[in-house]
Amino acid sequence: MTQFNPLITAEDLRDLLTPTTMIGIFDDANTGNLTTVLRSNPVTLVLKQAHARCVAWLPAIYRKIPDGDDDELPELLRGVELEYAKAMAWDRHREYARASKVDVEALYARADLTMQRIQESKLRIADSPPEPQPANVGGFVRNNGTRVFCNGSDGQNNSGDF
Repeated sequence: MTQFNPLITAEDLRDLLTPTTMIGIFDDANTGNLTTVLRSNPVTLVLKQAHARCVAWLPAIYRKIPDGDDDELPELLRGVELEYAKAMAWDRHREYARASKVDVEALYARADLTMQRIQESKLRIADSPPEPQPANVGGFVRNNGTRVFCNGSDGQNNSGDF
């Protein structure tokens, strides 16, 4: 099974949420240590879930789903994945979000809307072969014989029984 690596890091999420918020949301052991929080399982889980939610939109855009090991990553995807991680972090402790007046559903909606816009801007269907060229459009045309449609290559004489 394919192992997906998130496009963002715990440090990216820390920079977006601030260290105080990271400790408030993720410090389940009440250590107060930001380094411990950044390396904790809950942060890793949020990053993986955000990546999964982001790549769920991508098969319509990419033939190979990008992951953190790729040389080139579209910055838009990193941004959206970070938005999903932000929403999931706040969703982890709804009481903390309510106290901070954060609308978690609006955060999810904003990330979904951005992914929808990215997907619509590409308008490409993944793993779909191109339409084959039609074998014979409009039938055949002969320039001689009993069913003459055009017996001259210049199109001057257009008579005959067709």
